[in-house]
Amino acid sequence: MTPFLVICASILGDLFLIWKLAQVYNKYNTINKNGVSVSGEIIDYHVEEGKNGKTYYPIVKFKTFSGEIFTQKAYFGIQYNQYLKQEKEVTLKYLEYNPKDFIIEGKNPTRNIPYIMVLFVVFVPIVIYLTLSNRPDLLIELKEFLD
Repeated sequence: MTPFLVICASILGDLFLIWKLAQVYNKYNTINKNGVSVSGEIIDYHVEEGKNGKTYYPIVKFKTFSGEIFTQKAYFGIQYNQYLKQEKEVTLKYLEYNPKDFIIEGKNPTRNIPYIMVLFVVFVPIVIYLTLSNRPDLLIELKEFLD
């Protein structure tokens, strides 16, 4: 693979990850800022196995202010240690125009996303710079590829 393609793939991958993280961060903050608070009950968990262990997605039952009853899996999951401490009765926020979009109050799974985004923005260019500075032949190959 040519150095140009490696660099482009790194930059595009970086931008994609930043975009996806921004979407998740924005969704949480929109619900937190504009959501309506109600009481709900965790009636079950949907468990997903991953590389880093199990993630527990609470299945919450709640009644909206308009009287509709929803039973919905949470968008954000929790880890095992949080699962053990989680109360059954919860306060959640939902968007009035889409009650299926809700968050459990007191849980902020997005709190580290800005830091992760900064790391991606800083880290990828540094890696590209160090790679190019340690391998001057890559710059020559890049120039040849572009010509």
